[in-house]
Formats: sequence, structure tokens, C-alpha cells
Amino acid sequence: MPFSVVRTTPPSFHEVGAWPLESIDDVATVRAGLRTLLAADPDFTDGDSVVLVASELATNAVRHGSPPAGLRLLRGPEGYVVDAVDAATDVVPHISRGRAPGLGGFGIALAVKIATDVGSYADDAVKHVWARFGGVPALDAPGAGAAARLDA
Repeated sequence: MPFSVVRTTPPSFHEVGAWPLESIDDVATVRAGLRTLLAADPDFTDGDSVVLVASELATNAVRHGSPPAGLRLLRGPEGYVVDAVDAATDVVPHISRGRAPGLGGFGIALAVKIATDVGSYADDAVKHVWARFGGVPALDAPGAGAAARLDA
């Protein structure tokens, strides 16, 4: 399956939660916090997908990124964005190919398959890898920010 990435910032959303990531153990705290915040939103019904993808992106930030790392939950009019951040601005997110199941490397592929949009960008100090849930895919909306998608 072809994979293309256009590096871009996510749509305009505001932060509703943030968690530091110092080790893999912190990912459990992220999952619990996300479940609590998402359960409080009666209009959003895809919390399990958000938690799953956030867990993958947070794990990637810890394993493949550089400190400081963290995960943010952002809310906008059409849904949520999870934004994993770390200081490895030179490490480009990608889908691992040729690995056997169980050996890892499928976090970005899972995010692309489940989320509405997936993207990444870096500024001078921080890399962001984000996934959006809800609304219309950006690639289908003329003029909207592009994102990573798997071609059908």
C-alpha cells in the first residue's frame, strides 16, 4: 500500500489535556487520562480509536524520539487531535516495511488506517506527529491541510 506524507500542522484545535512521556510506563497514564477526558464528551463516540492511536504515537515518541517527549489531546469543532511531541526533529516518521507481525513498527500504519488524518511537522526544537479523529479527511477538502493517508 503506498504511503505519502505531507508535513503539515494539524487543523486549528485547542489543548484539553497533556502528559509528559519519560518512559514506556507513562503510556498507561496517558491512556487512562485520555479515557477520562473522552468519556466526558457525550457527542464523541470514537474514544477507543483515539486511545489506541495515541498509545502507538506516545510509544513511538518514547522509543524513537528524544526527550523531552509528551502527548497532547486537542479539541476542535469536528473532533479531536492527538499530538505526540519529542525533540528528535531529524527523525522522520515512516511506516516500517518488511517486519514480521509482533516485531513492532506498525504504529504509524495503524494511525493512518484508523484516524481521519495523520501528519507530522517539526519546528526548531520539537517534532510533532499527530492524528485527527472526526470530520472530513483533509486530502478530500480542497485547500485544507494535507495529511498522511494510505491509498485504497
